[in-house]
Amino acid sequence: MWLEYLRYEVWTRARILNLHLFGHVSFNKNEHEFITKELKEHLKTINAHIKGKSFMVGSHLTIVDIWCAIVLQEQMQATLDTNFRNSMAPLVTYFKSICALPEFKARLGNVKPGKKTMAPKFEGEQKKEENKDKAAKK
Repeated sequence: MWLEYLRYEVWTRARILNLHLFGHVSFNKNEHEFITKELKEHLKTINAHIKGKSFMVGSHLTIVDIWCAIVLQEQMQATLDTNFRNSMAPLVTYFKSICALPEFKARLGNVKPGKKTMAPKFEGEQKKEENKDKAAKK
């Protein structure tokens, strides 16, 4: 159940945000805010589930925990704002504990939540910057 939830509800939205954030697809501010809101709602569900637990399913590490940490990696490092992460203490603690495992570190290195959120550039802003650059070159 959790693997499907992560795959179809969380990862899809996280992937869309990453594509927006890193400039692979064009989008507008409303689309970005809508996807961000949906992702945060799904993360709240995971946060409520993980509260008081060390692992998503059972009492030991499973593929669900590994997949969850991988899905959350870029979100924790670049997308989710500090205030939201602070309000999700069980989720952040869980994420850090999975990322601290020697097996995880051996594959993905030292992963930590970011200190700053990356700000995406929306369609209108990109055009304004291009116009400024053109004007500056004249």
